[in-house]
Amino acid sequence: MSDLNPYPSDRMGLVERITKVLRSLTLQNVLVLGILVCIAVPSWFAYKFIRDPAFRHEFMNTALIIDMKVPCQVVFGNVSGQGDGFFILVTYALRERMEHFVGIRSPGLLSDSEVEQVCALVGEEVKIVQAQERALSPRQNGGRQ
Repeated sequence: MSDLNPYPSDRMGLVERITKVLRSLTLQNVLVLGILVCIAVPSWFAYKFIRDPAFRHEFMNTALIIDMKVPCQVVFGNVSGQGDGFFILVTYALRERMEHFVGIRSPGLLSDSEVEQVCALVGEEVKIVQAQERALSPRQNGGRQ
């Protein structure tokens, strides 16, 4: 009686059914499926971009570390669609594997000379921050104030 069962329950029956379906597809069926995929993928992307803030954030932020031959870290980027600008950063401390920065973000693009000027300005700010931290932290200067 089990030989007469048109729906075998083993895996070989499943493979045979899938093979039959694939063989029965015509060129027109394949083209329609291709068009559906070409429409579904961009539609899903647009839906995800509109509905998911984390997904949207991933595509609206860019940052590149660039070498401008200055003693600062210069990052060129676009944060949350605010426009292109430079982030000019100087590390002033390293505590428990965490780097502490002083930095400035420019509202737009800067020339090479402006980057050098801002880097010097940030360097001066770092000296001020380090002096303030030494004054506030008696452990760093041997317990003396």
